[in-house]
Amino acid sequence: CEAEFITDMIYASGGAVDRADVGQNCRLCERPHCAQRAEPPIARPMMFDGAENSISAFNFKV
Repeated sequence: CEAEFITDMIYASGGAVDRADVGQNCRLCERPHCAQRAEPPIARPMMFDGAENSISAFNFKV
């Protein structure tokens, strides 16, 4: 369905209907700190820091 019909598809009242930022795919997306990332982006160098925790398995320079 198209985004214009999203209010017709919400099953609970008062729900947020803001769209989420979603990339094309993980290899092309440069969105940092994504919990759903399955692969690192190809255009950014990876960062490895053993002392830092993140919600994403792949940290990269922005």
